Amino acid sequence: MKHIALVTPNFEPESNAGAKRLTALAGFLAGKGWQVTVITQLPHHPQNVVYDGYQRPTPYVVQDGALTVIRLGPWIVPKSSLPKRLLSELWFTLRAVPHLLQTRPDLILASSPYMFLGPAARLTALVMAVPFAWDVRDLTWLYPRAVGKRTYGLDSLLARLMLRTGRRANMLTATTEGQVAYFGATHGVARVVPNGVSQAAFDALASLPDPFAPGAPRTRVAYMGLFGFNHGIGTIVDAARLVPEADFVFV
Repeated sequence: MKHIALVTPNFEPESNAGAKRLTALAGFLAGKGWQVTVITQLPHHPQNVVYDGYQRPTPYVVQDGALTVIRLGPWIVPKSSLPKRLLSELWFTLRAVPHLLQTRPDLILASSPYMFLGPAARLTALVMAVPFAWDVRDLTWLYPRAVGKRTYGLDSLLARLMLRTGRRANMLTATTEGQVAYFGATHGVARVVPNGVSQAAFDALASLPDPFAPGAPRTRVAYMGLFGFNHGIGTIVDAARLVPEADFVFV
């Protein structure tokens, strides 16, 4: 049986895209005969408070067949403080490394948005002489400069580190073609793995009542996807202002 370690900041019962994606992946691999160890945090997103029933000493380890989940206590900081958020992410990353070494997996997969997980997991994989895969879902190291914050050159150093990590990974996955193109030529395999919605989710949405008042049929424009900083949702909002005769739906 092969053993894979997944390092991710979010996992079930959290319900954001990253948690859903990695939870589904872990279950799929375990069902295919892999031994899977997930190193994550106590659930606390997006409320920034540890969920009821999970306020317990860490590491909190739960094993279910071939799936083992190791939870570490998060350092919860104000979302408005970028320096503290970076330190919080780094703190989780540093505490995850010893667990990676102890589990001795045959493959390490790190998933963003915590950017430090990628370089740390790659270094650990090199020490253990095992393959490293990086699941990049956000280019978070580009955000500070994009929003006009002073970085004192730190953003350039981070960008070089992340580019080297992505290009040297045995496998690099990202949500969009643009994200893959950002890394340029890679040493290993690079693939686009977009986020998706299950048929069950579409059926549930179709069963909801119409969000608009009854009346004459109007043109309807729908956006279904991510609401992240780099997705330019403001463009659609600006377009909606120019077309008051249409209804815009965001899912």
